[in-house]
Amino acid sequence: MAYENIEPFGEIRNEIRHGQQMAMTANLNRDTKKRKEPFTAKEFMNFIEDHEDKDPAESPESIAHRIKTELFRM
Repeated sequence: MAYENIEPFGEIRNEIRHGQQMAMTANLNRDTKKRKEPFTAKEFMNFIEDHEDKDPAESPESIAHRIKTELFRM
């Protein structure tokens, strides 16, 4: 579970891939006069958490520690 929080896989990964493909298609067909900003993958994703509140400066050591604690908790 800790590893999936760091590197998503499974259904959430499919959702990310789908969002990226849809954003690309929408941006290829976007009228830049009506919508100046490009579409993002997040706009096309139905089941996604907002990960913006996570600390982006988390060190590799703290990530490894979280993985170890989650693995040994089971």
